[in-house]
Amino acid sequence: MILDVRLPDGSGFDFCRQMRQMRLRQPILILTARREEADKIIGLAMEADNYLTKLCSLSELLARVRTLPRRA
Repeated sequence: MILDVRLPDGSGFDFCRQMRQMRLRQPILILTARREEADKIIGLAMEADNYLTKLCSLSELLARVRTLPRRA
């Protein structure tokens, strides 16, 4: 799952946390414009499998998506 932090219905951080609380182990990559170190730490603390900031290259995004099943 590719998840943005800024969702129309709430925070992607909260959505990620809720998924993990329900013990759903689907891999999550956070892809967002939020570049602050604190945001990256929060995302990983919410048990996202990876955190990538926009504007990244398509090749980097695809490489990170390919690694997600290994982490599940």
